[in-house]
Amino acid sequence: EAYDLRLLGGFDLRNSQGLGVPITSTKAKALLGYVAVQKGEPVPRSTLAGLFWGDREEEQAQGSLRQTLSALRKALGDDQKMILTTSSEGVSINPACLGTDLGQMITLGQSGTRDDLETSVSLYNGPLMDGLQIDAGAFEDWLRLERRRCQDVICATLHRLIGLAGETEPALSHARHLLEIDPFGEDACRMVMRLAQALGRSNDAILTYLEHQRLLNEELDVEPDKLTRQLYEEILSGRG
Repeated sequence: EAYDLRLLGGFDLRNSQGLGVPITSTKAKALLGYVAVQKGEPVPRSTLAGLFWGDREEEQAQGSLRQTLSALRKALGDDQKMILTTSSEGVSINPACLGTDLGQMITLGQSGTRDDLETSVSLYNGPLMDGLQIDAGAFEDWLRLERRRCQDVICATLHRLIGLAGETEPALSHARHLLEIDPFGEDACRMVMRLAQALGRSNDAILTYLEHQRLLNEELDVEPDKLTRQLYEEILSGRG
């Protein structure tokens, strides 16, 4: 049986019939998500034990790992260890048996067609494993970096879509999406402003700047950078 694991914007595991597969342990979810992100590459047991049970003695950590893997296999009906595989190299996921929205997003984002790029963007429903919190600092550190990597991937895809769309409403929509994902991004702000201006919507461009300025002031106690301020002044003077 094949499973679909959705990691973007949360954690949702479904079987081939589309039915949810309940996993009660947050740490088990985090472990499955971590191994799935590796796209079939085995993760040494010592790495997994350190990531999730680094505060315990090695023997106890390895025992907790075995229990968690056993619970996951039970939830997946994986008695033959065909989905969660183990070897001398470590623990891995069989991608043929368990696919992820993250993997799809990355693959489609590497395509040259607009349809594939748009599908890639539609798969990004939020940060990786959003809302999943466990008391394991090493895992949290990894997750923070991986979330940033995912954000970089989807932002690059949106940039490609904007380039393909030219000065059009779809391009502006993609630019606004980019700014939603990266609200402090100066490039994203300027892109929205330029496209809005090109489409004859200078007021929208000005409002975008003012909202960006407010956010930077309130959250980071800084002003927009020089290029963004210059663009704002240009649009103001052109409107007059």
